[in-house]
Amino acid sequence: MVTSLHVLTVLAPDFEELEVVAPIDLMRRAGIKVCIAATGTTREVKGRNNLILLADTLLADVINDSFDCLFLPGGPAVAHLRQDLRIVGLVKARVGETHVFGQFTKDLRIGLGLAQGRDGG
Repeated sequence: MVTSLHVLTVLAPDFEELEVVAPIDLMRRAGIKVCIAATGTTREVKGRNNLILLADTLLADVINDSFDCLFLPGGPAVAHLRQDLRIVGLVKARVGETHVFGQFTKDLRIGLGLAQGRDGG
């Protein structure tokens, strides 16, 4: 299957390895264009279990580009994502849309004050 979808995957330190590798592999097999962007100043990003992935680019280089979807893998990386104002802006711009996905999405939205906690949402 070939699609014109373009997904921005944001890779922060301490990412959950399986939440990154498996979805990217599946999306690429489906013909979806996936751009992996590191939040830091280097394309190398270390996961929670010390697996180092090489991102396609830096987030700073693509932050203003157009993407159909934002994929934010979870794990301990969520703490980094919550503190990154660029990510906060990207998520807030897509609240109420189906453009943000990932295991952590509700946790991140709760941290940003954009969703209710476990009891209410």
